[in-house]
Amino acid sequence: MSRSGVNFLVDVLLLASLLAFLFTGGVLLFVFPVPAESAGWFVWGLDYLTWLRLHLALTGWFVLVVLLHVILHWTWVCGFIMARLARRSHPAKALPDGVRTLYGVCVLIALLTLLCSMWALATFSATSPAGAGAR
Repeated sequence: MSRSGVNFLVDVLLLASLLAFLFTGGVLLFVFPVPAESAGWFVWGLDYLTWLRLHLALTGWFVLVVLLHVILHWTWVCGFIMARLARRSHPAKALPDGVRTLYGVCVLIALLTLLCSMWALATFSATSPAGAGAR
């Protein structure tokens, strides 16, 4: 398969993943009552918790396809950023593939660190109702 064919396939997967993610989110938000009152409610044989798990699985799948999309376009991303950062009097020089990959890995590590830090902050900031046991 050509590179264009692979890019097209990834873009179709990206669109399908986004639509599925939006659909499950819409079902959770607009079809089911609030979670505390959703016991006994079913949509197509699935309860609220099952829909939520499906939604979270689709979130993970969507993120993986987005990462694949960025990986396939990494040379373009680096070129775009270098062109914007370089001064007009100093033309941007192409970075070796290894350096571009290293930058990408560093950005990914920074984003994952930020995400995990936000989860930790939310965990430590959570409060429970009076008398409820800790998880």
